[in-house]
Amino acid sequence: MTENRKKIFNLIFDPFGILSLKQSLYYGIAIIFISGLLNSISNTHFDGILDIHTGKPAPLLIFILEGFINLIVVSVVFFTLIKISLTTHVSFFEIFSQQSFARWPFILISFLSLSQFYQDIIRLIYQKYIELDKSVIISSNDFNLFLIILLIMMIISIWSLILMYNSFRRACDKGGIKVILLFITGIIISEILSKFIFLILYDFN
Repeated sequence: MTENRKKIFNLIFDPFGILSLKQSLYYGIAIIFISGLLNSISNTHFDGILDIHTGKPAPLLIFILEGFINLIVVSVVFFTLIKISLTTHVSFFEIFSQQSFARWPFILISFLSLSQFYQDIIRLIYQKYIELDKSVIISSNDFNLFLIILLIMMIISIWSLILMYNSFRRACDKGGIKVILLFITGIIISEILSKFIFLILYDFN
């Protein structure tokens, strides 16, 4: 890999050696906030560490809180796992700052969710498969385009997951199978905890 390609690769998948902790934090917080504003327009919820659902209206505050709840939960879980399992010295600020920026690709999903086609097809799918309205017809072209959008969203989620892992790996100051297993464990625990918190939040709302 040439030097230029390596720089581009690091910028896309591992920018944490380029950005300072404060830069990661400021950019990450701003993007999470903007994503919440955009999601409130499309009624798209980031209701889990890697979960995306569109359709349910909610107050603006809910959409903004979702991004920050995900960030706080995954940061606390990662910090706890590293402290318990490794001898590495790590600060919560380091994990929180870098994990905030690791979620930046999700703003691309926020923009995708604003498209009129996506909104229309989500409404039709809900009517056809949830409300069981037999009069609703979805053309094969529209359905295929919808699947392409879902695939793009999945790729973006994987991209964010790679960023989260590289941030976690840097916090651990090492790689290897143990760090990978810790990361997977952290993601699973974070997903369960975030779901529990969102159930309480939505019930309260």
